[in-house]
Amino acid sequence: MEQSTQYKINSMIKIIAKQADIAVPTERINIDNDGFAAACYNSNTIEDMLEALSMDAKDRSQWELTPSAWRENIRDALSLMLWDIVEEIND
Repeated sequence: MEQSTQYKINSMIKIIAKQADIAVPTERINIDNDGFAAACYNSNTIEDMLEALSMDAKDRSQWELTPSAWRENIRDALSLMLWDIVEEIND
């Protein structure tokens, strides 16, 4: 991969992490395969998850999560997705 392309992707990852209020991942995290974070990771785009961080109580109630657990799970899924992107561009 060209260095300029890799730089652009890394810049986008930093912007996304900042929007989600997470650190740029430095290691792969594990998420529960049957939990909400896995559902976010497997079924949504980065844009979907950034939008979901501001969803209302009705959306959270489907998963029976507190507001903080809702955000934490979405952030975990985003972190894992960003990590996968970093790994892919570094291969």
